[in-house]
Amino acid sequence: MSEATIESEYPETEVEEPAASPVTPSRSSNDEVVFASRYRIQKSVILPYLSTSSARAFVTLDAEEPRSSLYALVLDRGIPARHSAIVNAKGLVHDSLPKPLRWGRAVWNDKGREEIVIILPQPAGAPLMPSLNATVQP
Repeated sequence: MSEATIESEYPETEVEEPAASPVTPSRSSNDEVVFASRYRIQKSVILPYLSTSSARAFVTLDAEEPRSSLYALVLDRGIPARHSAIVNAKGLVHDSLPKPLRWGRAVWNDKGREEIVIILPQPAGAPLMPSLNATVQP
């Protein structure tokens, strides 16, 4: 299994996946994880408005496109990741839905613990609701 794949529960048929980069292990430090030799996930910068009940969102920098605004969702280890759902999300055609750019396993700490990450473009503008507890004007 390469670094940028997640095992599928079901056999896939002719699904286009992101282009594979040379397999190099991701590097981890206390502040940053390098994923797919390109994306630098900033572990100290959590984005609460993009985090979900099953994944935390972190600011991510792209070495090949430094001006792009990205984030990484790091999935909760207690919830199974579904490869088919990620592949299907990439195929959705709608301007308001972010498409996964890259996904796979990343070494998250110096002890070799791996986490499943999904790299996504950050939405433009401020969040509509910063939290579920926030009150908004109609």
